[in-house]
Amino acid sequence: MRLKTRLRLFNYYFLKRAFAYILDLIFIEILSQTICTVLTISLTRLIGYRFELTYEYSEIATRIQFIITHVSYFFFSYYLYDGQTLGLKTFNLQVKQNGFNNHRLKLSSCLNRAIANFVLFELYLIPNIILLANSKNKTMPDYLSDSVISYHSSKPSKISQEVKVIKTAA
Repeated sequence: MRLKTRLRLFNYYFLKRAFAYILDLIFIEILSQTICTVLTISLTRLIGYRFELTYEYSEIATRIQFIITHVSYFFFSYYLYDGQTLGLKTFNLQVKQNGFNNHRLKLSSCLNRAIANFVLFELYLIPNIILLANSKNKTMPDYLSDSVISYHSSKPSKISQEVKVIKTAA
């Protein structure tokens, strides 16, 4: 495969994955803040105005709630929506299992991928440099869950047709 063609396909694919992940992070942040606000209002109404949280405990509670929201969002999205989160669905991408039966993710793969996404987020996305270096376009969650992100649409797009032509020529 020519280097110019490979770079063009990679840039398009990488940008779609990056924007899908950013969209997921925005949605998780909105969801997390909403849950935190609802919990605080509910506890205040339940206990009364005597309810107080010091800054130290409030920070810990918010952090635990964010971790649970982040992991559960990715886990349930991958498992219930056939390997698609809100961001992946927007950009017509889907997570599929490697191997012979690559249609649906296993439960353990969904959990591994969700936890790996959180670890990747905590490491400030630095492990995504692996995506730039390898030829399979796989990141840490892809390796840990033995899955791959591929194009998903009812009719093949122009870029996926080019990928098929390049793969058959190579």
